[in-house]
Amino acid sequence: MKEIDPKYVTSTRPVNLRTAHKMGFKVFTVPSVVRARLAATKARNRFGRSMQDQLRLPASTAGSPPLPSLTILGVFVGAASAMALLLGWIQQSIPFATLGVLGLLGGLLLAMRGTRSAEKKTSTKPLVDALFSGTDLQNFDLVLEQLASDIPDELAMRLLEIKQEIIGIARKADSTGVDEHFTVEDRMYMIECIRRYLPDSLQSYLLVPQNQRATHLITGNQTAVSLLVSQLNLVNMELKKRNAKLIKSAAAQLLRQQRFLESKTSR
Repeated sequence: MKEIDPKYVTSTRPVNLRTAHKMGFKVFTVPSVVRARLAATKARNRFGRSMQDQLRLPASTAGSPPLPSLTILGVFVGAASAMALLLGWIQQSIPFATLGVLGLLGGLLLAMRGTRSAEKKTSTKPLVDALFSGTDLQNFDLVLEQLASDIPDELAMRLLEIKQEIIGIARKADSTGVDEHFTVEDRMYMIECIRRYLPDSLQSYLLVPQNQRATHLITGNQTAVSLLVSQLNLVNMELKKRNAKLIKSAAAQLLRQQRFLESKTSR
């Protein structure tokens, strides 16, 4: 038997695990269910928050709404009733205990009534965006969700750009309205763009089998992908024109305010 020099340390395992051969180590595999859930989550987040979330938020979300007076009264009644109930328990007084229980129930009812009243008022407040209907926004978001899992990156980037353009236009249109620059026709184009133009193009693209969208020639040398890119470019070009008109509208309002202030200047 070969003697081991006591000055050296020996081992049956690699000294440096970082540079050791990796073939012998077990490779961890992610379960298919987990991969599917991760892919679905990534697809849902591909286009960011939905149009409905970004444009149909209640105006009250700009700040924390104050507590309703009924809710505050209910809290005070409940606190006083809790003290009465505690006092009744300490003094073994049935009237105090009964008063405390009844007060707690009354305070709870007042608080619930105040909260429901506040929620009803919030739900009936005008919404930030007055250009698109909630149904049109929801349908558009559903189409984007159908596309998110299997759309090429080029199309996804163009759709995301169009989506941000529409959001910007909707916010400007809500504050400027219709004038000689941003006309009724421009407004109708924006409404139909969300209602029909974009959804019709995207739904037509989805009708083409997935394995043929980038290879099968539909007309000339155009595939489903290239046709959709062309249509999205046309829509994006029209959106940029409407955005420029809204900028002119905002500038015209500023000029009118300048003339008004000049007319009020003392001489």
